[in-house]
Amino acid sequence: MEPKVVEIRGFLPETTIDYPGKLAAEIFVAGCNLRCVYCHAANLVLPENYTKLEKFSFEKILEAVKKRKGWVDGIVICGGEPLLPAYEKDIENMAMEIKEAGLLVKIDTNGTNPKFLEYLIREKLVDFIALDVKTIPEKYKELTMRNGDIAKLVEQSLAVLKSSNIDYDVRTTVVPAFHNEEIMEKIGEWIYNVGPKGKVKLYTIQNFTVSDINSILDPHTIFVKQHNYEPHDDKDLDKLESFDRETLLKFRSIMEKYAEKVRYFE
Repeated sequence: MEPKVVEIRGFLPETTIDYPGKLAAEIFVAGCNLRCVYCHAANLVLPENYTKLEKFSFEKILEAVKKRKGWVDGIVICGGEPLLPAYEKDIENMAMEIKEAGLLVKIDTNGTNPKFLEYLIREKLVDFIALDVKTIPEKYKELTMRNGDIAKLVEQSLAVLKSSNIDYDVRTTVVPAFHNEEIMEKIGEWIYNVGPKGKVKLYTIQNFTVSDINSILDPHTIFVKQHNYEPHDDKDLDKLESFDRETLLKFRSIMEKYAEKVRYFE
């Protein structure tokens, strides 16, 4: 059954990175309720962008993946944000069809719909969850450009994961303008103390990188935060920085106190 509300605006036949330990296909759902300034998927977040992208058929994707079953283990549903309230019925149906095909389901989420997340886990419609923890609670508004207690919802989602038996990954994209050792320590303390106190199963540090400045949601804000002055022109925006390996290793060392396993991507 084709989704009625969800729009699939991207498809990757294979990924060896996005589902730990598995080979998976990946579908990209358009639309998101947050506006994270460093988001590298502006083309999937803003309607004026994603409506210009190719629209994919879920049924055709599923049939293609089923033909490669045994080689491909499952399907990752990411975005955008796939767990938006308006998407719930479509995502439930999609997950059910994937499971009925004998494939694994992984969902990437920003954690703002903990009740639906809990439902998917309870109904065994998902096998793996990747949860974005963007920063410490008091910084969420600055990063996501959204009012409301987003961090509280993320906290509830993390508590759901830590209270379940599902495999999960807690992820943070680290940006020099917004993250440092102190912030990482506080993130670690936060996720350790949420729900059943203890280490999270897996924590992933994703380094902010820029291959295409047009894919970043708000490069201007990041530049000003990093350099404390306004960019003179668009060429200045090419100066957006990433962390070096030494700093990423420091972050990994910090997070090893709060996670059973820590990985990082440069």
